[in-house]
Amino acid sequence: MNMQLTAKPLMSVIIPTYNRAALLSEALDSVYAQEGVGEVFKMEVIVVYDASADATPEVVCRYLGVRYIRHATNRGEAAARNAGIRASTGKYVAWLDDDDLWLPHRLKAHVPVLETDPAVGLVYGQYIIRGEGNGNLWPVARRAPSGDVLNAFPMEHFIQLNTFLAQGEVFQL
Repeated sequence: MNMQLTAKPLMSVIIPTYNRAALLSEALDSVYAQEGVGEVFKMEVIVVYDASADATPEVVCRYLGVRYIRHATNRGEAAARNAGIRASTGKYVAWLDDDDLWLPHRLKAHVPVLETDPAVGLVYGQYIIRGEGNGNLWPVARRAPSGDVLNAFPMEHFIQLNTFLAQGEVFQL
């Protein structure tokens, strides 16, 4: 029997957080519930704790393998995201806000698209908005452009950081 072993690409999942320990565990649960881990891709999870004054360290400790970056002073969401990018080692990078959730098939659907066509720089899809969104899927599927969305991007508000998966090299400086 001739079995060819193929390396599974590493996904870096970055979750910036600030004073949302109560919501963080659900966000992490949605990441660890991803279908295809080990079969389609490997995954590293990086939580960037932006100097919160809550129980975030206790929440993170409940999840095996989470890489934890702690800012001594609050530097803001952009700095937290950038710290996560610098710490990431994955071929692909995805973000999730601490108050949002991923659908369980999100990465299993997106990774093969990027693996199949190296010219594709990013893919996007839906996620569950909590907080102000009351559990709604976003973007609304009937309004979301598909294919080459570069021209639609500046004209429509349909891609948020939580919805896309990108080649990690795009972010390397």
